[in-house]
Amino acid sequence: MKIDFDGNVSAAEYDNPPLVLIKNGEIADIKRSERIISGKKIKLSNFKLDKDDIVFAVSDGAINASEGLLLNMNWQLKDVAEYIKRISKYDKSSKEICKDVIDVVKGLYGGNALDDVTCIAIKAIYPSYLNILVGPPEDKSMDEKVVKSFAATSGKKVVCGGTLSNIVSRELNKDIDILYETAQDGIPPISKIDGIDLVTEGILTLQNVNYRLDCFLKNSLDVKKRSIYMGENGAAKLFRMILESTNINIYTGNLENNCYGEGDSPFKKDEKQRTVNELISYLKKLGKIVTIIK
Repeated sequence: MKIDFDGNVSAAEYDNPPLVLIKNGEIADIKRSERIISGKKIKLSNFKLDKDDIVFAVSDGAINASEGLLLNMNWQLKDVAEYIKRISKYDKSSKEICKDVIDVVKGLYGGNALDDVTCIAIKAIYPSYLNILVGPPEDKSMDEKVVKSFAATSGKKVVCGGTLSNIVSRELNKDIDILYETAQDGIPPISKIDGIDLVTEGILTLQNVNYRLDCFLKNSLDVKKRSIYMGENGAAKLFRMILESTNINIYTGNLENNCYGEGDSPFKKDEKQRTVNELISYLKKLGKIVTIIK
């Protein structure tokens, strides 16, 4: 497939289950022409992807999946298409759609696939921006400029850090309210500042976000890992916001030097730096467009 920035798709298919197109939430027909190249029949098509449309490709191993040697004739391409149509109505990202389909196929195979199972999902979306502030500026006189610049950015805004949230509250002249009831599973409570979408504690929350991203990337079938999506604590909320975003800007300030007070050890400073570096690595593995702003 070749897709331009206007969503125009040119596709060439050979010896594969046909592409599936979900348009306006429904399964749509793809008009194809045929061309013989070196004795092989190639199917060609051109179509347009509009916002939230999905085009899906799957290998033979995902069809007729069964635990035994007999084919499962109840799991055909049309069933795959219907499944994608159904789950796509829940604002699923393309990566989540692929993971869900793979999980279903693995289940049909009883965990032991008899053929390779490959799928690709492409979803047309507008860019969505997430701005994460994890470190204040080294020069305290720059606090006002940095905070107000951060607050004026487009997209959702997240502040990670207790000291940092107090700086943001002060510079924006907005009250900060700690929502103690949101503390959960060892994750400190989130706070509320008018104009900021999410305010969390720093290192513990970010480490838990990294754990959730690691589970997500490993595509684990462990039922307990499904809990990574759940919860109203800061880590769960930030994890979901990350999955929903395409472009992520991380404001690090002077993360290496003064993220903690004078009484905090260099170990804590280094630990937060490592945690943020790990977060950035996970974001890039997810295919997010990451910009580091110091």
